Amino acid sequence: MSVITESETPCNRTPSYCCQHPDCPCETEEVVIGDIVQIDFLDHAQDSEDGPILCTVYGCVIDHGAHYITVASWQTHIDDFEDTTFTIVTSCITSLVVLKQQPSS
Repeated sequence: MSVITESETPCNRTPSYCCQHPDCPCETEEVVIGDIVQIDFLDHAQDSEDGPILCTVYGCVIDHGAHYITVASWQTHIDDFEDTTFTIVTSCITSLVVLKQQPSS
């Protein structure tokens, strides 16, 4: 997943996410597992007369693929408890901000 780092108009409909098509003009930076992020995204809404709902999740990136990103908003350090995670389809993302980058290895 790539986040736009310059103020150029992104190639995708969303303001902060780049689709990475060939010859893309966006200057981007890869989001990596361990980054702390803020993601604004559109979520489905049952019986809504106004379309999808804009939502925000904050957390640690724990997985990502070509069409999704998974963020843990609550992580525990004890095996008996489960993390709270959100998997978001990238085409629904309207903004992705890296709040704290994972240090380079």
